[in-house]
Amino acid sequence: MTDREIRDELITLLLAGHETTATALAWAFDHLFHRPDALERLTRSAATAPADSYLDAVIKETLRLRPPVPIVDRTLGAPLRVERPRGSRGTTVAPCIYLIPAARTSIRSPTAFSPSAFSSRRPETYSCSHSRRHAALRGASFATSR
Repeated sequence: MTDREIRDELITLLLAGHETTATALAWAFDHLFHRPDALERLTRSAATAPADSYLDAVIKETLRLRPPVPIVDRTLGAPLRVERPRGSRGTTVAPCIYLIPAARTSIRSPTAFSPSAFSSRRPETYSCSHSRRHAALRGASFATSR
């Protein structure tokens, strides 16, 4: 990469990171203000002990309900079969992250803000809360790091 290309990539990363973080924070505050019990628990947790576990749960639940980047695309490096349809190597897929946890068949309350659903999850995984099948994504702790 040339110096100009590196600079352009860094500027994009910096600006996109601020926008997505600001959007996620705005949604977290909105959810907490509509759920005074969750706000009280987070406040209590922060005042008495390290708030990491419940704070992490609030962050993950906010990202589940309102992902700042709802659609991502990837090119398959190997065949993929997710029930139907099938994707062959080289196919570009673009799953809508927002719709995955909202599927009525996989979550009991897809629109409910429920941070406690994430209290038992490992830090390196992010999965749909209340899901029958847990699809874990590696690197989630990096994505939610402060």
